[in-house]
Amino acid sequence: MHKSFLYSGLLAALAVVNVQAASLEVNGSGLVQNLSCTGQDVSIGGNDNQIRLSGQCGAVLVQGWDLQVTLDKAHSLRVNGVNIQVRVERTDSLSVDGSSNQIRATLSGGEPPSVASVAGAEHLLDLHFNGPARVELGGMDHRLDWHGHEPVIEASGVRHQIDRW
Repeated sequence: MHKSFLYSGLLAALAVVNVQAASLEVNGSGLVQNLSCTGQDVSIGGNDNQIRLSGQCGAVLVQGWDLQVTLDKAHSLRVNGVNIQVRVERTDSLSVDGSSNQIRATLSGGEPPSVASVAGAEHLLDLHFNGPARVELGGMDHRLDWHGHEPVIEASGVRHQIDRW
């Protein structure tokens, strides 16, 4: 009986470790980190951080101010804050809010189409579309430079600049 109880306790501890290992969390100030993704979700927060994610990430959330984030691939990318710079080689969806963020991304496109949703103010977006995509541009004073497959662009708000190059 004692061995059975010990074995059950060990399995429960391992389950907790697996749940915790299912996502990456980076928070702080002044951090410089290189991390590897193997499909897990990632949360990055704080200020004045420089984070590099390599590999395939799940859902990536970047929030805070004065952050620099570079990543290879993400299932989805959500950016919310001020003066955040993100570069992603490929993502299926993108959401940007806050103000003065700079995003360079390639959206995968496909069925269903990739979606880039932008709110807030004064974002600079450099987007490449590899297939069918939709851009929902709200808020004010955004600049969208895009190339590749022509997206459906739904613009509301005021003073956006949209250019194909």
